[in-house]
Amino acid sequence: MVSKEKEINMEIKDKVILITGASAGIGYAAAQLLWKDGAKLAVNARSKEKLDQLARELPGSVVFPADMEDELAVRDLVEKVQSKFGRLDILINNAGRGMNCSLETIDI
Repeated sequence: MVSKEKEINMEIKDKVILITGASAGIGYAAAQLLWKDGAKLAVNARSKEKLDQLARELPGSVVFPADMEDELAVRDLVEKVQSKFGRLDILINNAGRGMNCSLETIDI
């Protein structure tokens, strides 16, 4: 029996989406694409200045600077997004940090 692939369609318009690591790279590009599709964006990174620039490029997006290495800051971030928008529909957990060392020397 041949199975048919199911196409998944997700309506992005008016979804509240939190993107961590939105100040550069993949997070920045995702923010641009999702904004064009009508998402309500909550953008996060450590650099408020870079986030403010992104918010100027994507009117209506809301800036939430926080360091993802700080557990309390992460909890506060989620609470602020939910308080601002009343909900959180999608999380794009993109924040990361480049490590220029061998795996054995990384301190978890």
